[in-house]
Amino acid sequence: METGTVSFIFLIMEDGTSLQDQNEYFLEEEYYFFKFQDNDELREKVMAKIDFLKQQNQRTIIWQHKKVRKVLLGTRKFCSITTKVDGVFYGVSDSGCELAYSLFYTDNLKNAERFAQGDEVELDYYAYGNDYLAKAMEIM
Repeated sequence: METGTVSFIFLIMEDGTSLQDQNEYFLEEEYYFFKFQDNDELREKVMAKIDFLKQQNQRTIIWQHKKVRKVLLGTRKFCSITTKVDGVFYGVSDSGCELAYSLFYTDNLKNAERFAQGDEVELDYYAYGNDYLAKAMEIM
Protein backbone atom coordinates (compact mmCIF):
# COMPACT_ATOMS: atom_id res chain seq x y z
CA MET A 1 0.00 0.00 0.00
CA GLU A 2 1.38 3.40 -1.02
CA THR A 3 0.52 6.69 0.70
CA GLY A 4 0.84 10.32 -0.27
CA THR A 5 -0.73 13.75 -0.33
CA VAL A 6 -2.22 15.73 -3.19
CA SER A 7 -2.63 19.49 -2.94
CA PHE A 8 -5.81 21.05 -4.28
CA ILE A 9 -5.89 24.78 -5.09
CA PHE A 10 -9.02 26.84 -4.43
CA LEU A 11 -9.78 30.44 -5.31
CA ILE A 12 -11.92 32.19 -2.71
CA MET A 13 -14.44 34.35 -4.60
CA GLU A 14 -16.85 36.87 -3.18
CA ASP A 15 -20.36 35.60 -3.85
CA GLY A 16 -22.04 37.37 -6.73
CA THR A 17 -18.81 38.64 -8.35
CA SER A 18 -16.95 37.46 -11.40
CA LEU A 19 -13.24 36.69 -11.44
CA GLN A 20 -12.50 39.83 -13.43
CA ASP A 21 -14.41 42.07 -10.98
CA GLN A 22 -12.21 41.11 -8.04
CA ASN A 23 -9.12 43.15 -7.21
CA GLU A 24 -7.70 40.66 -4.73
CA TYR A 25 -7.41 36.90 -4.95
CA PHE A 26 -7.09 34.57 -1.98
CA LEU A 27 -5.88 31.06 -2.78
CA GLU A 28 -6.24 28.16 -0.40
CA GLU A 29 -4.04 25.11 -0.86
CA GLU A 30 -5.50 22.05 0.86
CA TYR A 31 -3.52 18.83 1.28
CA TYR A 32 -5.44 15.54 1.22
CA PHE A 33 -4.08 12.13 2.25
CA PHE A 34 -4.54 9.10 0.00
CA LYS A 35 -3.80 5.39 0.27
CA PHE A 36 -3.50 3.51 -3.02
CA GLN A 37 -2.17 0.31 -4.57
CA ASP A 38 -0.98 1.87 -7.85
CA ASN A 39 -1.14 5.06 -9.92
CA ASP A 40 -4.48 4.05 -11.48
CA GLU A 41 -6.11 3.73 -8.06
CA LEU A 42 -4.60 7.06 -6.97
CA ARG A 43 -5.93 8.72 -10.13
CA GLU A 44 -9.42 7.30 -9.47
CA LYS A 45 -9.41 8.52 -5.87
CA VAL A 46 -8.16 11.99 -6.83
CA MET A 47 -10.78 12.30 -9.59
CA ALA A 48 -13.51 11.26 -7.14
CA LYS A 49 -12.26 13.92 -4.69
CA ILE A 50 -12.24 16.51 -7.48
CA ASP A 51 -15.87 15.66 -8.34
CA PHE A 52 -16.86 15.99 -4.68
CA LEU A 53 -15.00 19.29 -4.24
CA LYS A 54 -16.50 20.76 -7.43
CA GLN A 55 -19.96 20.06 -6.00
CA GLN A 56 -18.92 21.97 -2.89
CA ASN A 57 -18.04 24.99 -5.10
CA GLN A 58 -21.75 25.68 -5.41
CA ARG A 59 -22.09 26.34 -1.67
CA THR A 60 -21.82 29.83 -0.22
CA ILE A 61 -19.89 30.08 3.05
CA ILE A 62 -19.00 32.93 5.38
CA TRP A 63 -15.28 33.81 5.34
CA GLN A 64 -13.88 36.96 6.97
CA HIS A 65 -17.42 38.33 7.38
CA LYS A 66 -18.20 37.95 3.64
CA LYS A 67 -20.25 35.49 1.64
CA VAL A 68 -17.81 33.57 -0.55
CA ARG A 69 -17.47 30.45 -2.67
CA LYS A 70 -14.35 28.29 -2.86
CA VAL A 71 -13.73 27.48 -6.53
CA LEU A 72 -11.44 24.54 -7.28
CA LEU A 73 -8.75 25.59 -9.75
CA GLY A 74 -6.94 22.26 -9.86
CA THR A 75 -4.33 20.05 -8.23
CA ARG A 76 -0.80 21.36 -7.88
CA LYS A 77 1.43 18.58 -6.59
CA PHE A 78 1.74 15.08 -5.20
CA CYS A 79 4.05 14.16 -2.31
CA SER A 80 4.77 10.57 -1.39
CA ILE A 81 4.77 10.03 2.37
CA THR A 82 5.53 7.12 4.67
CA THR A 83 3.19 6.23 7.50
CA LYS A 84 4.60 2.76 8.03
CA VAL A 85 7.26 1.98 10.66
CA ASP A 86 8.42 -1.59 11.20
CA GLY A 87 5.47 -2.90 9.21
CA VAL A 88 2.85 -0.97 11.21
CA PHE A 89 0.83 1.98 9.82
CA TYR A 90 0.72 5.06 12.07
CA GLY A 91 -1.07 8.38 11.87
CA VAL A 92 -3.85 9.09 9.40
CA SER A 93 -6.07 6.17 8.58
CA ASP A 94 -8.75 7.56 6.25
CA SER A 95 -7.87 7.96 2.59
CA GLY A 96 -9.16 11.26 1.23
CA CYS A 97 -9.10 13.21 4.51
CA GLU A 98 -7.67 16.73 4.69
CA LEU A 99 -4.30 17.01 6.45
CA ALA A 100 -3.38 20.70 6.23
CA TYR A 101 -3.94 23.92 4.34
CA SER A 102 -2.23 27.22 3.56
CA LEU A 103 -3.68 30.52 2.41
CA PHE A 104 -2.03 32.84 -0.11
CA TYR A 105 -2.89 36.22 -1.59
CA THR A 106 -2.26 37.92 -4.93
CA ASP A 107 -3.74 40.93 -6.70
CA ASN A 108 -3.26 39.25 -10.07
CA LEU A 109 -5.61 36.60 -11.51
CA LYS A 110 -2.87 35.34 -13.84
CA ASN A 111 -0.66 34.53 -10.82
CA ALA A 112 -3.54 32.67 -9.19
CA GLU A 113 -4.07 30.55 -12.30
CA ARG A 114 -0.33 29.92 -12.75
CA PHE A 115 0.00 28.83 -9.11
CA ALA A 116 -2.79 26.30 -9.60
CA GLN A 117 -0.89 24.91 -12.60
CA GLY A 118 2.26 24.41 -10.52
CA ASP A 119 4.22 27.33 -12.00
CA GLU A 120 6.67 29.39 -9.98
CA VAL A 121 4.95 32.60 -8.87
CA GLU A 122 5.40 35.19 -6.16
CA LEU A 123 2.52 35.27 -3.69
CA ASP A 124 1.86 36.71 -0.27
CA TYR A 125 1.38 34.15 2.50
CA TYR A 126 -1.63 34.89 4.69
CA ALA A 127 -1.18 33.97 8.36
CA TYR A 128 -4.65 33.22 9.77
CA GLY A 129 -3.83 33.62 13.44
CA ASN A 130 -1.92 36.89 13.25
CA ASP A 131 -4.19 38.65 10.72
CA TYR A 132 -1.36 40.00 8.58
CA LEU A 133 0.24 39.35 5.24
CA ALA A 134 3.88 38.32 5.16
CA LYS A 135 5.84 38.34 1.91
CA ALA A 136 6.81 34.85 0.79
CA MET A 137 8.23 33.39 -2.38
CA GLU A 138 6.43 30.19 -3.36
CA ILE A 139 8.80 28.00 -5.41
CA MET A 140 7.42 24.86 -6.99
